[in-house]
Amino acid sequence: MGTKIPLVVTIEYERHDPTTLSTELLVLGDDKERGATAVSLQRPFHFELKLPSDEPGAPSVKLSGIHSISGGGAEVSISASKAQIGITGELQEEELVWIVKAELTPSGILQAAGIRTHSYTGEISVERIKTGEITVSTKLGELQVGDRYAYYDSEEYGNKVTHSVQRAAITGSIKIPKGENLASINEALTEEIIDICTILSFCYRQPVDFYEIWYVTDPNTTPRERMQEAIVRRRLRSVSNRIRNDELIHHDNLIDGGLNKLVANYKKSAHKDEITRAISFLAASYKVDFLESAYFLAYSALDLIASASNVEDSYLLATSKWKKVQKLLRAYIDSIAEKEEITSVAEQIKEKVPELRRASGDKRIIGACHILGVKIDDLWRKDGFEAGLKSATRIRNRLFHAAGGDIDDSHVNLIRIRTLIERLLLKVLEWPDERTWVWKDQELLRIRD
Repeated sequence: MGTKIPLVVTIEYERHDPTTLSTELLVLGDDKERGATAVSLQRPFHFELKLPSDEPGAPSVKLSGIHSISGGGAEVSISASKAQIGITGELQEEELVWIVKAELTPSGILQAAGIRTHSYTGEISVERIKTGEITVSTKLGELQVGDRYAYYDSEEYGNKVTHSVQRAAITGSIKIPKGENLASINEALTEEIIDICTILSFCYRQPVDFYEIWYVTDPNTTPRERMQEAIVRRRLRSVSNRIRNDELIHHDNLIDGGLNKLVANYKKSAHKDEITRAISFLAASYKVDFLESAYFLAYSALDLIASASNVEDSYLLATSKWKKVQKLLRAYIDSIAEKEEITSVAEQIKEKVPELRRASGDKRIIGACHILGVKIDDLWRKDGFEAGLKSATRIRNRLFHAAGGDIDDSHVNLIRIRTLIERLLLKVLEWPDERTWVWKDQELLRIRD
């Protein structure tokens, strides 16, 4: 057993800034103990730290994704991507009801259409045009998804100022039975929140993520002296502003079971992994600043969802048959290498042989569209779908292999590719066309041919 050295842990972050998270350690003890602490943190480098608490009432801390440990002596600074405060594996002695809230970014999504009235006192009242709540059923219970408002006061030039902060959040209450622990519940809840964020990224055409999960025991069922609180805080790389584009699926179609149906279909899909990555690439393509990067991301999403949508194997030949064909092809290349004066590149040609087994990307995309019954006749109106898709693929190849391509062609084909991905995903997720946003195809309609 090593020597236990007492520490004072201070974790700080700006409540509404997801890019802030700092941890400071104040090492108690003499110089020798402080030096030993600094060495033990750095050698080997710890990417994860558990800091248990021996003081009654003080929560334990777990830091994950550590990428920097600096300082020495009595003060050590740690930069981590996530901090868990009070999330422990300690078994509960009784059933407890916990209220949970996950803070999402960006703000502005999940805003219901309505009439907002601002009072001179700073109060805001909202009269919704269409009533209803967005709820999602999970294995932990029902969660509510929507926009929330937080208020705080400050002073400017001697004047009291009340700030109203709009946020997107997932809230609810969950029961943790006797004998269970918050750590395992947190893992399960985090999975549910990630699934919801993935589908919201699809609906709002931009990456949606969470940066905090807050737990507190229900004050209506827990005596004051036994109240508990815990927090998971993540540090995101940047502040995400809402992208001002038309939604694919509007708030009005997510209420009354809409989002719940989408999430349920997503979870039960045999191709959930491919759908997840396709949505991630697609959402990122809306966010990145460079057209070339957006094109790569969108085409990768198209290839993923097309492969997942084909009921037939994307390989042209079965393994046993392919082994025989591949052997014959390699032998033939060797036999003609000297005669055709390709000896110097014969090995490189043979390295390309395995690619012949896989059906072409265009064929897989066309097959997926036919299988799912996706509308395609309005994407490339002048050249037709198959010819238009081939031109979009050539742009991808030129960008990838030669960093070349026409900017205007790339832009209009990016719009078409994104539209096609969304239509494929909507079919895979069994979402009816009439429940998509009426203005979802505005960019496509602006393309002249």
